[in-house]
Amino acid sequence: IHRQVLSRFIWTPDQEQYGVPEHWTSHADAIERGEIIRDDCDGFAMTCAELAFRTGTDKSLIRLATCFVETGQYHCVAIIGEMLLDNRQRHVMAWWLLPYRWDKSMLLSEPGVWRKMEATP
Repeated sequence: IHRQVLSRFIWTPDQEQYGVPEHWTSHADAIERGEIIRDDCDGFAMTCAELAFRTGTDKSLIRLATCFVETGQYHCVAIIGEMLLDNRQRHVMAWWLLPYRWDKSMLLSEPGVWRKMEATP
């Protein structure tokens, strides 16, 4: 899923793409059609999360997570089980291996419920 989305993803700020500072949406349908998508980190993360669900991954194993990256920028990723799907990374890896300062996460099985994240599993 990570490789599939990353190969069709062009990072584009929400302000440029949608005319607003923040716009969260999934592009799973477009990816399944083989289209190129333009969005920022939350669009990438939501797309990966939805595709994981569509391929049979239990919602309780899929989450969106927010963090601060090494530059201090706020960032959003998808975590499937313990594996991080991140548009800033070329490969999937364990989420706690990156030098990110974790903020909150939301399980797909509990939509709208954001919880504080610990730095390690």
